[in-house]
Amino acid sequence: VRKRCSMYKERRRAPAVSTGKSQLAFPDNYIVVDVETTGLYPDRDRLIEIGAEKVVQGEVVDTFSSLLQPKAHFTGQFVSPFITRLTGITNAMLQEAPAAQDVLGQFTQFVGDGLLLGYNVGFDAQFLAARSQALLGTPILNDYVDILIYAQTLHPEEQGHRLADMVRLYGLTNENAHRALSDVDATRLVYGRLRAEALAKFGTEEAFFKEVCRAGYHAEEEQLSLW
Repeated sequence: VRKRCSMYKERRRAPAVSTGKSQLAFPDNYIVVDVETTGLYPDRDRLIEIGAEKVVQGEVVDTFSSLLQPKAHFTGQFVSPFITRLTGITNAMLQEAPAAQDVLGQFTQFVGDGLLLGYNVGFDAQFLAARSQALLGTPILNDYVDILIYAQTLHPEEQGHRLADMVRLYGLTNENAHRALSDVDATRLVYGRLRAEALAKFGTEEAFFKEVCRAGYHAEEEQLSLW
């Protein structure tokens, strides 16, 4: 699968933190993942929530959801007012949250060596790798499938390609946007729509992935606009 688009791999910018490899695939078995953070930079910001769904043959068989207590800022606060407005996660909630090290250990067991899938999931993978390395001594380096580039390829006419844009486009709902497990559930549903649309339009996976490579979209280019 990784050989499908050598051009895509060569042109992608190197991530700020080493992660698993990005794959072009339409898997049936995968783990949808989403994280909420204190900011955009894995070397200095922290995880505050992880959500995941384990999917086998298209069916959700297990879920993972937890807040994580990050290191407090020098002001004594865990998150900024902006992050609270964006996610609904408050300092009071994080005061009662389990230690980040414990949650990451549990999450590592949950995912095992499974293939991750997400929306702009390279961002999530960088945070998971950086924080697991810092707190556990071993980075999470699972390979992953980023469906943002599928949305960009299938819908170049759209002005934005945020998860919220695809939820709207496909007539779905995400009642608690920017909360990890709600975003995970929305991502899984969007993935199903994207996969079905890609196969209906291009006929085969290979034909669609050739178009992804030809279009040359980069998930990282829209990262900041996803907030």
